Amino acid sequence: MTVKNNKNDGRQLRSIRSREKIVDALLQLMRDGVFMPTAQQVADTAEVSIRSVFRHFEDMDTLYAEINAVIHPTSVKNFEEQITEGSLHKRLESAVAARCKNWRQQRNLMRATLMLRWRSTYMAELNERNQHLLRKDFLRVVPELADLDEQSQHIVLASTDFEFYDRLSTDQKQSEQNCFDIILKVVTQQFE
Repeated sequence: MTVKNNKNDGRQLRSIRSREKIVDALLQLMRDGVFMPTAQQVADTAEVSIRSVFRHFEDMDTLYAEINAVIHPTSVKNFEEQITEGSLHKRLESAVAARCKNWRQQRNLMRATLMLRWRSTYMAELNERNQHLLRKDFLRVVPELADLDEQSQHIVLASTDFEFYDRLSTDQKQSEQNCFDIILKVVTQQFE
């Protein structure tokens, strides 16, 4: 009886380690700029068979959901640091700073999400859900957003989104400080 339990425990531990290696491999690929990794690339990076990948994860969407579960707490922490009291300007600074920090930390994972949303139902739904949560969070910090006309609201939300930040940072080669300053300027103008 003990021998059988030890044998099962060993298998279970190997299975857990393999699963963790697969998740870590996908995260590493995305962080390294492989924005649409294949199951074979994940398997190769994890040093497991492709069969092993699909033994642990029904499909790539299931694996993407696992990745989201791993990185979500970091994003939540970034947004929890925002201030919800004080002057409008201080709250706008806080909202923009939280987003810039999150986009900087999650840059390649965000790029992967945006690219994968076209071929992954899960990633498309995640992106849509995140857009809703970002709007809700901005309203929590800056309830005055609801008082703006619809067009101004869209300008605020679009200019605080990852794609705008990434364009400034990557395509226009702006420093982190300049990204923050530009985004804050665009956002602040909508409240004047």
